[in-house]
Amino acid sequence: MAAILAGVFAVPLGIFMAGRTGITLAFIGEEVPDLRIIEPASALIGEIRYRNHSLNCTELIGYDLSNPEALAVAREKKAFHSKCSTFVGDAWDILEMLL
Repeated sequence: MAAILAGVFAVPLGIFMAGRTGITLAFIGEEVPDLRIIEPASALIGEIRYRNHSLNCTELIGYDLSNPEALAVAREKKAFHSKCSTFVGDAWDILEMLL
């Protein structure tokens, strides 16, 4: 499920972030996707941030993921399995609400 959601959200969120930072998609030689996704993607991001108080994985998981030792502890304690499934479930619920 997480892989499906990651695939579903990657392009819309990438488009949203590109739009927010003024980056153009022309350099990749692809046709610009339908930009009607920006408003729902923005709503999705906002609601995820509201429910979880962050979009930052380090803050969400509770371990400094840039630190190899903390990352190892997070893996050992299965923090990704226990916490990420909640975040994916939240994202799914929000997406259903928006659609």
